[in-house]
Amino acid sequence: PRFGGFLVVAGSLAIAATTLVPIPEQSSAAEETPLWCLVCGDYGGVDVLNNVLLFVPLGAGLLLRGMAPRSVVALGSLISLAIELLQLLVIPGRDASLSDVLTNTLGSWLGAVLASHRNELLKPALSRAFRLAVGGGLAWIAVQSLSAVLLRPGVPESTLYGAWGRAIPGRDL
Repeated sequence: PRFGGFLVVAGSLAIAATTLVPIPEQSSAAEETPLWCLVCGDYGGVDVLNNVLLFVPLGAGLLLRGMAPRSVVALGSLISLAIELLQLLVIPGRDASLSDVLTNTLGSWLGAVLASHRNELLKPALSRAFRLAVGGGLAWIAVQSLSAVLLRPGVPESTLYGAWGRAIPGRDL
């Protein structure tokens, strides 16, 4: 329960710090983001992953403090809905979306699931430890391979030229 309390406090602080701080310079971009969009923009996938991971500590901490799994998910979704309403109505420069509510709720659920299986994950039997190690190694190789494929340089086939460009205020040459 003590570690669960730490996770609840740390998770809540991380959530507040990353979602409730105004970003006025992004107000125009926030207004253009559709409210019902699920995976939006160039960084939509990253946003989804970040939202899921942001709520995992809160979900795990609430379960470790003795809250029922359904209550953890319900509270996670209510907190997420409250944050999105604040971002929509009060906090400038933040874009509220249905995607954030769904992915934050998913993060709360994932945290509760991981916390409920903590003994199996932290102190597995020998056969399960082997399967976890192999699975983790394969996941690491998959991430490395996918990163290598997606981050390769995109050099055009045509001839490249260099030229002097005019100076644009606010930009480096």
